This record gives sequence, C-alpha cells and structure tokens, in this order.
Amino acid sequence: MTEDQFEKLAQMVMGVHEEMNEHFEKVDARFDQMDRRFEKVETELSHIRAELSDIRHDLETLKEKIAGHVGFSKEIDYAFTRIAAIEKHLGIAAVEA
Repeated sequence: MTEDQFEKLAQMVMGVHEEMNEHFEKVDARFDQMDRRFEKVETELSHIRAELSDIRHDLETLKEKIAGHVGFSKEIDYAFTRIAAIEKHLGIAAVEA
C-alpha cells in the first residue's frame, strides 16, 4: 500500500468515525429526552399514588364512622371499587392506609 493510498484510507476511516459520532450524539440526545419524559411521568404517578392513598384512608375513616348506615357503606364500597380500577389501569399497586 502506498503512502497516498494509506492517506486516503485514513481519511475515509476518519470520515466514517465522524459520522458515527454524529449519530451517537443524536441517539444520546434522544435518550436524554426520554429520560426527562420518564421522570415527569414518574413524578405525576407518585402524586396520583399519594392522592389515591389519601382518598383510600379518608374513605376507611368515613366507613368506620358511619358503619351503621347501610346506604353510605355501599357508596363507600363503590368508591373503593373505582379507586381499585384506577390503580389497576395505571398499573400501580394499591397503597394500604
């Protein structure tokens, strides 16, 4: 291999190397963007999880206070069922109060 051919090969390899670096930088930027999105989703889910836990706790307290009133108890049981459905849909485990 002549020196001229070697120089052309080196330039070609450097060109490919630069192109690959550009592609990796784009992919890395996309991963960073996705990480930020997942962090936002996790933050929102933690707020929802906390709110559902608070609602569940309040309903348990209310259920204990009005245990003798059948109509209210049914409504509270229905609310628990709806909370469980929301938790299932969101893929979060029920948090016991």
